[in-house]
Amino acid sequence: MSGDTTPGLRALFTWRSAIADSDLSPGERLVAFTLSLHMNERGGSAFPTVATISRESGLSVRSVQGHLKNLTEKRWLVLVAETNGRRGREYESAVPPQNLHPAESRTPPPQNLHPTPAESADRTSQELFKNSPLAAAKPPRKRDPIFDALCRVTDTDPNQLTQSGRGALNRAVRELRALDADPDEIHQRHALLQRRYPTAVITAPALVKHWATLGKARTLVAVPDITPEEQAEFDALMREVDNG
Repeated sequence: MSGDTTPGLRALFTWRSAIADSDLSPGERLVAFTLSLHMNERGGSAFPTVATISRESGLSVRSVQGHLKNLTEKRWLVLVAETNGRRGREYESAVPPQNLHPAESRTPPPQNLHPTPAESADRTSQELFKNSPLAAAKPPRKRDPIFDALCRVTDTDPNQLTQSGRGALNRAVRELRALDADPDEIHQRHALLQRRYPTAVITAPALVKHWATLGKARTLVAVPDITPEEQAEFDALMREVDNG
């Protein structure tokens, strides 16, 4: 088996690893791992029924419902759509901000007061590097949750962006920050737009363009037992997106 994976599979595996390293309860982890069996390679499009998760995990229906609620409230899952017919609620994986880059608190290794010749040579290389042009290279950028969320939902590698592409992404970040958007909203509204156009590549500017309309539609989708009037309003909002 090759050691490499596609970017999508890496996203799903990363989420599973984060779940395993989290402080979630054993039941919450079991439900999360069971739900991940139904996710696509990007950690989305998971809509098994509660009964299915109960059967596959061995937990009661009530326990599964409670754990799904906790996972959503703790921001490990994003509720994309309510149950529809024989499909269960649709979920998408997420990682809470505090779990993205856990602070390291390791004790530094003791200093070696008697370095070996190899270690001395390594220190010499470090001194040479300090005086080289590479030392003036820009430090890694500060993490921006809005920028990172847009990169995730649009499957964008920031290291591969052209100047114009980075400019468009940065403009979208500024507009969403002005609207007090958060990563969860970005994931939910992107998922709505992707459901509307399942084969289209949803860009950051397109998401920003339809942000307000998607917000109204998301509120309707989240209502249990949506009425015919609410469904008609939702369909009208989606037509606004089509005509936008």
